[in-house]
Amino acid sequence: MRSPVGSAISNQIARTPGEHPIQVDRRKLRKVDLHHLSWSRVLTEAVKQKSHRGVADADQAWILGELIRYLEHPNAGAMDFQDMGEHWVRVREAAKARTLRAADKQAVEVAGRWEELLSYVALRLGRELGADVQEVLSRKEAADPSVRIVHLAELMATRGTLDGGVRIPNTVGDVTVVADLRARQVITSVRLSAPQEGRPTTRVNWLLRQLKNSPDDVRVDAFGLRSRTSMSELLSAARAKPKLLLPGDGKELATFTISLARPMGLKRGTGRQSFIASVLGTIDEFYSEVVQQLREWQPKAPELQRSPNTLAREPTTDASPSVGEPAVAPREPSAPIESRQYQTPEGPA
Repeated sequence: MRSPVGSAISNQIARTPGEHPIQVDRRKLRKVDLHHLSWSRVLTEAVKQKSHRGVADADQAWILGELIRYLEHPNAGAMDFQDMGEHWVRVREAAKARTLRAADKQAVEVAGRWEELLSYVALRLGRELGADVQEVLSRKEAADPSVRIVHLAELMATRGTLDGGVRIPNTVGDVTVVADLRARQVITSVRLSAPQEGRPTTRVNWLLRQLKNSPDDVRVDAFGLRSRTSMSELLSAARAKPKLLLPGDGKELATFTISLARPMGLKRGTGRQSFIASVLGTIDEFYSEVVQQLREWQPKAPELQRSPNTLAREPTTDASPSVGEPAVAPREPSAPIESRQYQTPEGPA
C-alpha cells in the first residue's frame, strides 16, 4: 500500500525538484510523502502547456490563460527568485579576500541560495523556450542535495567561485555557468566536438561560420586530442586568422569550448547591477547569441560506388524486338483535339 502524499505550494524554490525547502523531522515523514511546488514552477508548467503545447478545449484554454495572467500580476504575490540572502555581501567579500571557510554556516546558506537560483534559471528558460530544461546534477547530488551544497561552499572558500549548469533539449551540450566572486565576472560556456574529417583549418572555419553573428568578445578554446591545454582566442581575432586556433603541438583538433564573460552584479536583490540580474542576463545573451546558433557536425552520407557489375545489371533501353517477336509499326500520334475535322450528318431527305 502506497503512503499518503502531502503537497505544499509556496514562493520558495526547491534546490532540487520535489524537495521541500524547509527541513522537516524525518520521523514525521515515515507514513507520508511530502512534496513541494513553487508558484514559479506552476507558472512555468502553465505557460509551457498553453503557449507551446496547446490546449484543445476552448474553455480549459481560457481558464489556463486566466491563471497565467493572475500569477504574472505583481500584486498576486507569486514571486520569482529575488534575493541572495542577508549574508550575501559578507560571504562575497570574504571569498574575494580569501578568508572564507567552507564550514562557515553563512557560506552554506549562500551556496543554498545559488542552488535555488540555478533551479529558477531552469524554470525560466523552460518557460521561455517551451522545453523541459533541467539543472545538471550528478546522481549523488540529486539523491542528496546536501552533497551539492557542501561542494559549493568548498568552491567558494578555495577558488572563490560558484558553478552549475543547465541542460536544454536539442542543443550541442550543457550550458555551464560560473560566478567568479574574485574576478567579479559571470562566465557561461558550452563544449562541442570538432569535425572528424577535413583539414585543420577547415574544421575551425566550420565553427566560425556558425558564429558569424556572435559578439566579437566571445572566447573560443580549441583543444587537441587528449590535450589539457588549449589555443584560446577571442572570436574577433579568430575570424581574422583562423590558424590561431590550431594546436601548436600538431595534435588533431578534437573539441571546442565557446564562452562569454560579463561583469557580475553585486547587489543581493533584483534590478540593475544586481547579482541575480547579471546571471540571468548573461545566460540569456549566451543562449541567444551562441548556443542556439550551433549545430553538431554530421559526416556526409556514403556515396554508392558504380562498379562495372552494377552497370551490367542495369536494364537496357534498346527498343529493338527480340528474336521471334514480330515487329510492331510505330503508332502515329493522334492529332490535337482542336485540329480534328468532324463531318456533320446530312439532314433528313
